[in-house]
Amino acid sequence: MRRWFFTLSICFGASLHALYNGNPSATMIPETGLLIPKDSVVGVKLGYEFDQVFDSSMKMVRNAPSQRKRVQEFETQLNLGTLSLDLFDRAELYGSLGVMRADILQHPTAHTRVKYETHNHLAWSVGGRVLLAYWNEIHLGATAAYLQSNPPLSELELGGTALPSHGAKLHFDQWQVGFGVSRRIKFLIPYIGLQYSDTRARIRGLESLQSIFPKKHVSMKTRHHIGLFLGCGLTAERGFDLNLEGRFIGETALTASAEIRF
Repeated sequence: MRRWFFTLSICFGASLHALYNGNPSATMIPETGLLIPKDSVVGVKLGYEFDQVFDSSMKMVRNAPSQRKRVQEFETQLNLGTLSLDLFDRAELYGSLGVMRADILQHPTAHTRVKYETHNHLAWSVGGRVLLAYWNEIHLGATAAYLQSNPPLSELELGGTALPSHGAKLHFDQWQVGFGVSRRIKFLIPYIGLQYSDTRARIRGLESLQSIFPKKHVSMKTRHHIGLFLGCGLTAERGFDLNLEGRFIGETALTASAEIRF
């Protein structure tokens, strides 16, 4: 009973709260593809990934001394299709392509409130996972990934008043490494780990805000690089797997993913 309580706590606790890390057991699940034999050296997976960052801990950089550094809200949403190449069930290389949008709120001064919203725009990422070691049903893995997107602004507000945003664009990129451990319990695979991430964001073309930002741009970066992630996978022995992951400390985020192995 304790084991099942621990598993369910991770699965549902993640939904209450960097880049998606994924399950440390991902290179080994599902065990068998729909078309490619189990003993094949190479496996292929197609998947879908939904990532919602409710708030990322960010700060302004190279701002005026009189301006506040903290960014009050930094929210992003990603919808990605993924293609993964699995090698020997021990390593995995993947690429993702989809769309990203962002909502950002900052108070550069006590009496100034600036809000930015972007359109959905092309986003891409590349990464890899490797199974470092395993003991029976316990797996230790590492992951690394990079994400980039440059969505144009759809809305720009100063103190609740809409301003022209034509030509303004968010330049966003993020890289991350993570280490995690998982424990397989029949068809459930809960996991926990730590990540180190670095996010950079710059909004250019802010002619409407030149009185606040004389250089007509604002730059932001990660405040807290270390984060915690918790997740749980659900897998069939053949063909399909699902995964749910929550991330904490550096950001508050939730990712849901599904894959088909051929």
